[in-house]
Amino acid sequence: PLAGAIMLAMIVMLIFDFIPAVVTVMIAALLMVLWILLRAIKWQFPEANTLNRYCWYCYYIFQLGLPVVLLRITLALGTSGDGPSPIWWKVCFLVNFAFLLLVLTNDFHMLVFRLDPSAPDWSSNYGYGIGYVLLLGVNICCVFAAIVLLLFKCRKNPRKYGLLFPIGFCAVLVIYGLLYVFRIPPAW
Repeated sequence: PLAGAIMLAMIVMLIFDFIPAVVTVMIAALLMVLWILLRAIKWQFPEANTLNRYCWYCYYIFQLGLPVVLLRITLALGTSGDGPSPIWWKVCFLVNFAFLLLVLTNDFHMLVFRLDPSAPDWSSNYGYGIGYVLLLGVNICCVFAAIVLLLFKCRKNPRKYGLLFPIGFCAVLVIYGLLYVFRIPPAW
């Protein structure tokens, strides 16, 4: 299974090198829509069961994917966007993919979320492990890198107000992450 996961990550990373920037933006939009759809599906299960828990774990497909896609979009700004990604972006992608595997296998090691799956109140009575802290730190670094890259690329642009939307989007991602960690609605 691990070899298959590594192969999948490599294939996805290679595909990103050959898709136009416009398609990358559509991937970001699709990730957001699918995330909302998964949340709606998860809330259809009234009790805290295994399927409900894995739907919750699957949120991290989107929470880990969006910052990396945002970084890729930022890299494509001001270029044709069709060239290969830099090595550091590929490393960032692979790190986030490794964190996704860590989240999806949490029931085996409890490094991301500390919970008792057999308890009926596990969905409201859990804590965060070191894996979650590292995951959140990497995500914040990806968003911060995207913001810094945006500012660097647009430093000579006379239309600096065009930065407001991407920076606002990045800020919303960070705020959502913090609201989620501190269990504040509507993020939690």
